Amino acid sequence: MIVDVNRGRDATPDAVELVQRTKKTCPSTPPHAATRWQQLRSRMGQLTRGMKRCRRRSVDGENEQLTCRASMLHKDFWLEALDEQHRYGFHLRAFHKAWKLEMAEAKEGSSEDTSFFHWLDHGNGKNVNLPECTQQQLRTTQVEYCNAEQRKSYELRFVSNEDDDVVRVQYAASGCVVNTDELSKWIFVIDLSGRMYLGRKRKGRFHHSSFVSGAPILAAGKIIIKNGIIIAVEPHSGHFKPRLENLLALCSILGNHGVDIDSIAFIKPKKWTCAWSFPPQPDLELEDFAASDTDYGADKSDLEESQTLLQELEQ
Repeated sequence: MIVDVNRGRDATPDAVELVQRTKKTCPSTPPHAATRWQQLRSRMGQLTRGMKRCRRRSVDGENEQLTCRASMLHKDFWLEALDEQHRYGFHLRAFHKAWKLEMAEAKEGSSEDTSFFHWLDHGNGKNVNLPECTQQQLRTTQVEYCNAEQRKSYELRFVSNEDDDVVRVQYAASGCVVNTDELSKWIFVIDLSGRMYLGRKRKGRFHHSSFVSGAPILAAGKIIIKNGIIIAVEPHSGHFKPRLENLLALCSILGNHGVDIDSIAFIKPKKWTCAWSFPPQPDLELEDFAASDTDYGADKSDLEESQTLLQELEQ
């Protein structure tokens, strides 16, 4: 399978508009603002990191050639990724809405406050408390974004057992066989190099974007693994919005590792409308095997949160 990336998909202009507003009454941009712009563009680079490199990466299927674009972090979560502290996106979006209202109503003001993050941490925003989020909640709820060393703890490897000829999943660092428990939802991603990472989903603390620091991925979703054997997969991620082609890329990669794809129950996400070539699983849902996410904004689903931000950004 050939992984093909849409090179025209450049998120930088949208990201700039997301965190910076220009007001006619503001003075000229001060010299030190150039440094802030460079920092913003550098952080934005992490959201497209590796996409050109993987453009011609070959992931061979057995019987056919498929095309798969890398999935980039959805714009609903750019604020969280661009924030140096990676504060929870749901909270940032609430303050972002307040900032936009202030910018729209202000006739005069400091050019500093036309930067969302400056307004939030050093301007009027630092004194704002919202019904949906207090300053304390904003400051204390941060999402983990792993660096290269940290993500090694979540990396998986596939090992063939000579006794029963079954390929099992182990943690690469410890060699321990993977067993996902029923107390949590377990999520995975496959990065652009084909490495697979697994961890517990902790809402407001650890998401699909955490494994790769918001960088593009080939596949993502929820998963159940028992005694190292993959039991079920649902290709759902609110952060990366994977498509059918990403699921097929996952199957190809797992197949190359010797995993028996036919023994895995693939669950179609409820919102997918595409044709589904996998056997139906009417009696199986990942929620049957896993508890609810740990807790921040637990009254809102991922979809509801996504819709909330879209309304804020596109009003």
